[in-house]
Amino acid sequence: MELSHIKAHRLKRQDRSSDDKYFLYILDSSGSIGHTNFKDMKDVVAEFSLFYCTDTKVAVMSYSDYVYKDYCFNCDQTNVITRYNAIKAIPYHSGLTASGDAIQCACDYMLNSPCGFSIVSGQNAPEVTVVFITDGKSNRGKNVCTAANCWSNIYNINVFPIGIGKYVNYNELNCIKGNIANKASQFNLRDFKELLELLKEVKQEAEKNDKCI
Repeated sequence: MELSHIKAHRLKRQDRSSDDKYFLYILDSSGSIGHTNFKDMKDVVAEFSLFYCTDTKVAVMSYSDYVYKDYCFNCDQTNVITRYNAIKAIPYHSGLTASGDAIQCACDYMLNSPCGFSIVSGQNAPEVTVVFITDGKSNRGKNVCTAANCWSNIYNINVFPIGIGKYVNYNELNCIKGNIANKASQFNLRDFKELLELLKEVKQEAEKNDKCI
């Protein structure tokens, strides 16, 4: 999918005031990613965090052999520079790819009270967006397709798997969306340079129009 389509689909410009929103980023930190690409990935997330509306909360987790809860919704969300620096400081781990374990942790911990998120049903449920970035196929831990069923326990959730590179398993990428296909889309990027290009486009629009995303 073209970068412009990705941007239009989810990274919409909004007015400075908005309802509560939650963004959870799940970053593949396995050996195939490499230190440089992981740095690019977290830098993009950190840069995006500077352009969110004031009522938007951001959390980040990474995974390889194990899952790492890097930044929660109940961490400092008011000081955008503190949040930016904390995301930039997330370490690279290398190792295998436990994507299913990452999804399960997202449901059990990150999108739950320990991480500062309260599950609310019905019309009062806040909008939740999960961005899952990976370059390969899970080779450790829980089955991805089974684990992704837990998304259905979160109300008003959108899941966006982003597969980067030629070694992505697209069947698994589709599974990451879980059984909420009507509220989820997957995106395929050729390489990490396209991720940086997306950041550049979003920053240019936000700065030009004085809008948050």
